[in-house]
Amino acid sequence: MLELQHITRRFATKTVIQDLSFTFPDKGVFALMGPSGCGKTTLLRLLAGLDRPDDGTIQGTHHKVAMSFQEPRLLEWLNCENNVKLVLSKVENAPEIAAHWLDVLGLASVSKQYPKELSGGMKQRLSLARALAFGGDLLLLDEPFSALDQELKIRIAPRIRKAIEHTLTILVTHDPQDAELLGATVLLCNDQPLTQLTPVSEKESP
Repeated sequence: MLELQHITRRFATKTVIQDLSFTFPDKGVFALMGPSGCGKTTLLRLLAGLDRPDDGTIQGTHHKVAMSFQEPRLLEWLNCENNVKLVLSKVENAPEIAAHWLDVLGLASVSKQYPKELSGGMKQRLSLARALAFGGDLLLLDEPFSALDQELKIRIAPRIRKAIEHTLTILVTHDPQDAELLGATVLLCNDQPLTQLTPVSEKESP
């Protein structure tokens, strides 16, 4: 369980999140959707522990958190394979795990190439491969498919969906189809400041 209790986050004079409470289950996929600037990425950073709320608390039973950022945040001096293996330093079969996720994300053929040699979409896939390889019980994804074409998203989504079926996954997206491909429950973030997360049923349009 991941529980947000009356959290508020301010930046200077602007309040981005105000008195927000919500409880996520131990596993499942949830997509945060709403207009730019409504606090989705700020919320993701709070859940990752990269930022702290000014008020309120976040309590959870998850012990290992993986995150894929909007910007790939790759190490330019490491090739693709080693960028993934970097998060697997204590895992005996790190090469096999890295190779698996590079293959899933369609990057096996460029495993020895460096980030500067990759397209924007490839960099984003490499960042996603690294987060999935790290594993854990909480996966946070900020616009994971934004630089990918539709055909590729449709091809890789089922394998990602299977890999995260026992994980709590929370993603930020502006594309309802991204949420659908991962079988996500959509949570609308329409308030400014963000005061509530509103679940959307499958029959409703986000």
